[in-house]
Amino acid sequence: MTQRPLTQEALKDIFPDNFQLTHYAIRIAQQHIQSGNENLNINQMLREICKHPPDKDMIEKIEV
Repeated sequence: MTQRPLTQEALKDIFPDNFQLTHYAIRIAQQHIQSGNENLNINQMLREICKHPPDKDMIEKIEV
């Protein structure tokens, strides 16, 4: 099974700008680390964000 390349185009429909994506990814990473997952893989995390994107209300609440 081939995976779709992880590019900016894969995420641009979810997040209006790169800063919101970055802040959201940092928040998710912090939650993983706080829950004890120290083997965090950024590519895997971004793929999961693509598969299960946050809703628009959650994105708007992200402070930039």
